[in-house]
Amino acid sequence: MTAPTAVLRRASAPWRAARARVMTPSRSQVDPRRRGFHPWTEGNSIVEPVGNAFLDGFAVACHRSTAAAVLEEVGRVSAGRRGFALEGAAMACTLRSRLEPWNRGVLDELLRRADEHTYLAHVGVGWALARLPRPWWPDLARLDRSVVPLVLDGYAFHEVFFRTGAVLGTRSTRFPRDTWPGGPEVATQHLAQGIGRGLWFVAGGSAGRLAGHVQDFPTDQRASLWAGVGLAMTYAGGRGPEGMRAVLAAAGDHRRWVRQGCAFAVEARARSATTVPHTRTAAEVICERPWDDVVSVVDALRPRIPAGGPGNWHAYEEWRAAVADELGDD
Repeated sequence: MTAPTAVLRRASAPWRAARARVMTPSRSQVDPRRRGFHPWTEGNSIVEPVGNAFLDGFAVACHRSTAAAVLEEVGRVSAGRRGFALEGAAMACTLRSRLEPWNRGVLDELLRRADEHTYLAHVGVGWALARLPRPWWPDLARLDRSVVPLVLDGYAFHEVFFRTGAVLGTRSTRFPRDTWPGGPEVATQHLAQGIGRGLWFVAGGSAGRLAGHVQDFPTDQRASLWAGVGLAMTYAGGRGPEGMRAVLAAAGDHRRWVRQGCAFAVEARARSATTVPHTRTAAEVICERPWDDVVSVVDALRPRIPAGGPGNWHAYEEWRAAVADELGDD
């Protein structure tokens, strides 16, 4: 008798289509009205375009059998939305790696080949963790220590997006912080960054609403929350120069953390060759430097962790702090 795994490995096109229909979230789930998000403060909401790009990438990864094929198709997405599509693809590859034993290597291949999109790929892994039972999670210790905290960022963003009331009500997510190898305190900061990114979408880009939400959280999380806001504002867009200045002003004493988040987004865009005009504007308005200068700052301060070494679970936080210090408050 043919082994079940061997039969499933030879999945036909109808099977792949059925799998995609079952796994891919509904388009209605990225409707900001259904989510209860605030109306966008300036122009059209960016929630649906960003969410649809994510779902497009997710669907691609459900239909393709190799990471190379996934990356080839995601590479056709417009520069402004490509990172979100890769994020969705990484979520789908993570789910497939845990649910389909014969596809365990697809995620590893994607993370290895998507170096220019490494940040968004790790965020996508975090989205998948929020949908998987904890015993099914991949071994996070095998990932790049300098960016693996973005898995927690992705987890927290998922929670804010889909469990908005619960996160804002409890000021926390369901992530088991005590299990994080770097310790619960640093895990809290990684998660807070993801929550801050999510708040950008929830608040409709409004500086006043963002300040109100951040103020509701414990004092020791606010810097990371504002960093997440700065990251989302710069990477996803949604506000012009005056809106950016309003957010910077609303952050008060945490301005340097908005700048740090902005700088990380600028470097992520540059690394993936997806820099758009909004990226350059954000660098000049928020960081008060040319975008390529901001990229140089982030890259120069990047932690250098030897391959195969013991690693440093605090490297990402040390990197963030160094960039925030370099960019300063004024």
